[in-house]
Amino acid sequence: MTQNTNAYEIPGFQITLPTQATDAAPIPQYRFMSIDANGCAVLATASTVILGASRNVSNDTIQTVDIASGIMMVECAAAITVGSIVASDAEGKAVSGTDTSMVAMSTTANAGELVAVYI
Repeated sequence: MTQNTNAYEIPGFQITLPTQATDAAPIPQYRFMSIDANGCAVLATASTVILGASRNVSNDTIQTVDIASGIMMVECAAAITVGSIVASDAEGKAVSGTDTSMVAMSTTANAGELVAVYI
């Protein structure tokens, strides 16, 4: 994953949530996050509410994830240009969207790169 040198983070509100069972897939850093019915952090999808972006990797050892709103770095699934409306794909990655609540704040980022998103 490539860091966009014209991007920055300005975290706002941050929460820490437990992840699902230890046999669940790890949650990567820099992904849109949501919450499930059990109060556990899960990757956001196109149909879930986005709480913020993951700030750490969760795995069998680290079973919590820090989630922050504000201007946060998110990994792109496809190219995103500055000023674009942004949404989540099925894996919590940034894609072009139609909901005006999130917007790309940095220069163009390609798939696999990070883009600063106002959440």
